[in-house]
Order: sequence, then C-alpha cells, then structure tokens
Amino acid sequence: MRNVSVMNYNYQRYPLEYFLESMNRLEVGAIELWAAEPHLYVEDLPAARLSALRREIVSRELRVACFTPEQCVYPINIAARDERLRSRSVDYFKKSLVVAAELESPLLLVVPGSGFYNEPKEEGFKRSAESLRTLGEEAAKYGIHIVMETRTPYGTNLVNNIGDLRRLIDEVDSPFVDPMLDTVPMNVAGEDVRAWLDAFGSRLRHVHFCDGDGKGGSNMAVGDGVFPMRDYWELLNKEYEGYLTLELVVNRYYLEPEREVRKCLERLQAMSEPEAGKMRQTI
Repeated sequence: MRNVSVMNYNYQRYPLEYFLESMNRLEVGAIELWAAEPHLYVEDLPAARLSALRREIVSRELRVACFTPEQCVYPINIAARDERLRSRSVDYFKKSLVVAAELESPLLLVVPGSGFYNEPKEEGFKRSAESLRTLGEEAAKYGIHIVMETRTPYGTNLVNNIGDLRRLIDEVDSPFVDPMLDTVPMNVAGEDVRAWLDAFGSRLRHVHFCDGDGKGGSNMAVGDGVFPMRDYWELLNKEYEGYLTLELVVNRYYLEPEREVRKCLERLQAMSEPEAGKMRQTI
C-alpha cells in the first residue's frame, strides 16, 4: 500500500486543506496534486501562496508523487494549430515545472493535446512532438520527468494506444519525457497491463489506477466498475515500482470524497491480503 497515491480531483468541492487533512486521516503518504481552482491554478499562483502550500504539505508529512496541472478543460493544447495557443500552452507547462520543482514533485503530467479531427493526424502529432521536445529540454533543468498518458478518442485524435504513445516518445527522444499508464483509455483501446509492461518496462513511470464501466466512461473508484482490478493490482505490484494514483472523476464522488477514497483503500488492502481471492465476488 506504500505505492498508492491519491489525487485531489474529487475533493474540488472542498478546500485544499481539507484534502490534505483527509490524507492524514486516511494514512496516505503521497498525493498527486491536480492544479486547478479552487485549489490552485498555475497562472494565478503568487510565490507566497506557493510557499505556504509547500509548508502545508510538508507539515503533514506528505510527498507530491506527481504534479498534474489542469489541461483538459482550460484552453491548453500543446498540439494546437494556432501558434498563439500552442505557445501559450508550452509556457503554461514551463510555469508548471517551476511549481513542480518547488513542491519537490519528481513528475509533471502533460497530455498530448489534440489536432483538429478534420485534418491529417500527422500534422497534430508533429506539433505535439515539437512542443514536448521543448518541454523535455526545460524539464531537464529541474530533473523532473514529464509523463505522458494515452487518452480515449473523445480526448485526443493523436495518442490513443500503446503504438501511438511509443511513437511519440521515440519522436521526442528525451530522457525526461516518459510514458505513464491510465487504465481507462488502456481498456478502451482493448489493451491490458501485461501489454503495457512489455512495451515500456522500467521506463513506465506512473499509473492512474482506475476502474471503469467498459464503455469509455470516466475514471471510477476501484470496485465500482467492471475492470479486473485485482489482476491489474497483482501484476503491477510484481513488475512496477512507481506510484499508482487513485483518480476519481465521476460527479457523484464529489459529495463525500473521503468516503470514496476510503472505500478504494479498503478494497486495495483486501487485495493485498492472503485471502484476497475471496474479494472477487464483492469487487
């Protein structure tokens, strides 16, 4: 259980301090910090607020496993055809690297962006790779690794499966731009954890460990969907050494976020015990 981290996404109806206190109550030692209002936003984060946040985290003996600035809803797109938008997006992630460094996060999550769906995929792909090369050079200055996940076709037309991601990573060719796994787009692509471990091995640096409905829906709490989470859990714990983040993004998880995270943790704990096989009927 030491390799489990929790994202604050489903705590967005509560103050950030509540999330940090919740992690202490749940005895979670690592967090993935989703950066968006009302918790924090990179474009509106005074140095004093950032320093105060760092103290809040340290005082609770937490560590930031990954820094994930909002980039799916806000006007950020590193593959944008509009040069103004793409340049602003790259600058946004450069600022995010500064914040990640201050919070001592070893990772910064960046999604591949998207091209227009009525233009050749290759055009958007090249723009994404170009932006990532720039960001990889910047990340090297801080010793922070950028991690890149696949997304479903609803989120991007550029990187939807292992092959797309491997090609992008190879195209960027930076030791500071690495793959990460999200189990929801993995499932949508018809892939499994075994295939991801075989494809990337030790270069796989981060995981979003989420259940799903098998229809491309949002990331769900462990045990609330239909994925074989116990199989994923056992395989990742054998062959992967990084953090597995619980990223809960379904609206109903906003109401009592601590209860939902506790439920996940209890189910993962049960999977870790010798009699975990008995959980198959309840998970």
